[in-house]
Amino acid sequence: MLCTTRLFNNFFSNNVTMLIDKVNNLEALSRSNPIIGESQFFRAWEPVRIFVEGRLFRLYLVRPAQQSATAPPGYVLKTPKATAEQSIARIFLAREVEVSQCVVHPRIISILAWHLGEPAAYVVMPYLPGQALPELIRRGRLTLETTLGIARQIAEGLVALDEAGWWHGDLKPSNVHVGIGRQVTLLDLGFARRPGEQGDHPNGPWGCTPLYLAPELLSSRGLGDIRSDLYSLGVVMYEMLTGGPPYAFGSPEDLSSLRATIEVPPLRMIRNDVPVRLEQFIRKLLSKNPLRRPQRAREVLEELIDFEVQAICQVSSSGWRRHWNMIVSRSRRDADGLSAGSSSVQVSVRP
Repeated sequence: MLCTTRLFNNFFSNNVTMLIDKVNNLEALSRSNPIIGESQFFRAWEPVRIFVEGRLFRLYLVRPAQQSATAPPGYVLKTPKATAEQSIARIFLAREVEVSQCVVHPRIISILAWHLGEPAAYVVMPYLPGQALPELIRRGRLTLETTLGIARQIAEGLVALDEAGWWHGDLKPSNVHVGIGRQVTLLDLGFARRPGEQGDHPNGPWGCTPLYLAPELLSSRGLGDIRSDLYSLGVVMYEMLTGGPPYAFGSPEDLSSLRATIEVPPLRMIRNDVPVRLEQFIRKLLSKNPLRRPQRAREVLEELIDFEVQAICQVSSSGWRRHWNMIVSRSRRDADGLSAGSSSVQVSVRP
């Protein structure tokens, strides 16, 4: 009996030790691999791999848990990082959900599912093939037609937000997704606000990128509206056409000082194929005073459609001219050859 008890105690002790080791190993693995550590909190979604990491959030490529393990991930799950301030992160996620319920538009990212409570808050979006706008800009200045096409689609998204009573609040190239066929989607609506609503201070720890913010948002009150987004659109257009933003700076204070004392460098000094009227339009978007900018997103959209049509017609016209000149040149060569051949025949048959 004593022997049996000793064997049982040894067996139990060994198994408990193994179980503790397994738990410790799993906890260590969870810390080194967030997918294992967090996947238990994502309910109906199975993380496949980490997609993007930012200061506040981690994004996973995921698939529905009921799908086969071989099925490609078709969704993106966004959740706060463990090191992030959870209350702030939940506010941003809740705002994304709120806006997505008010604005359904092809140019605005959709929120398909969400969980804002414990133990882990998250939102789920469709996976969009393509690239962020900065990747396109890094390859070099964009053509006039490409710039206008992307800007027009950004404006379509801003119109949808504006007419639903919102403004984006953090419009910048990294929040502009360019998909297959150059289809544009605006991302990251966590900073979206109602006109006149005071939000997180832009220079705060989770603030927006000052380089693209309208001057009024760098003030202590930080109040803005759709005209603040239109200023940001002007900065994005300037960067697409020139390869860089209008101002370089070291801090938000330096940026404010530059904007107060230095005018935006003229676009046509950097790129002379930009039409004068388009340069004037971008300069108007970049007005320091919001009263001098277009007052509604739809005004900007209508202007951009006009610019885009003109640019396309000009390209088509020049293309047709080149094609026509090629035909004329070929016809002349053929005619010259035929004439020379006819002359030789006439010479050969003369007595």
